[in-house]
Amino acid sequence: MAFFEETGIGANLKEIGANILGGDPTDASADSNEIAIRNAYSFSNLRFKFPVTDPNSSVTFPAYLTSLGDTFTPTWTAEAVYGRSDPIPIYQGTSRAISLAFAIPCFDSTDANFNMGKLNRIIQNLYPVYASYGASKNSSFEGSRVIKGAPLTRIRFANLINNPNKPGSGLLGFITSLNFTVNTGNGFFIESGMLSLGALFPRVIEVSISFTPLHEETLGWVDGKKGVWFGDAGEFPYITKARLGDFVTATAGAVGLGQDMQFSKVFKKGLGG
Repeated sequence: MAFFEETGIGANLKEIGANILGGDPTDASADSNEIAIRNAYSFSNLRFKFPVTDPNSSVTFPAYLTSLGDTFTPTWTAEAVYGRSDPIPIYQGTSRAISLAFAIPCFDSTDANFNMGKLNRIIQNLYPVYASYGASKNSSFEGSRVIKGAPLTRIRFANLINNPNKPGSGLLGFITSLNFTVNTGNGFFIESGMLSLGALFPRVIEVSISFTPLHEETLGWVDGKKGVWFGDAGEFPYITKARLGDFVTATAGAVGLGQDMQFSKVFKKGLGG
């Protein structure tokens, strides 16, 4: 079952079922038109999982992205040697950094309360797992707290933030910064009364995140095999969809436009045959 979900097909079916049955508290409080759009395109929701700190929970936001950036940085060191004009470049590795920002509209104080709870969950999972050692059973002493697990995160957003080899799992990495912004111009929902301590809930929750992915597979080309990329999917970093027209177009460009080619020959060339 876990493998089926990792392929992405099972994960999508699970999400569609969850949308039909409900379960996200914001479904009961958000605008009905917004919920209809979200459920129609559930694959594009922004999803967070926490495999080390909180493995049994996940957080889902509708993907009202305001920005998305993906930066790849090959690292080189240059060594200058005598008698050579250009330094000798030595490759060290390629790192990746993702920046994304999203703004969640809240339709009333209940909806805002649920969304703030989701944001709390993400922020809580920026802290590690602790284990206690040396505690005494006969006292309230909890012992020494030692960090046992680091706060890793998996993020999934359609085919743009994902692990091509395990699409249902999301992209593994760690959050280096999370910024919660309140635009006071959008206003607040205010709750107060004799039975309430009083609360302010922003009408729009704005969040920006910097995320560093961790590579779970070897990334690069296989020596001695022309055009062969390491990894099961052969797609990195973005999952693409191979269609009939893609093969025809690519092959037509290779054999020359306007030539009368049989489909069997086109597909043979297009598929690497």
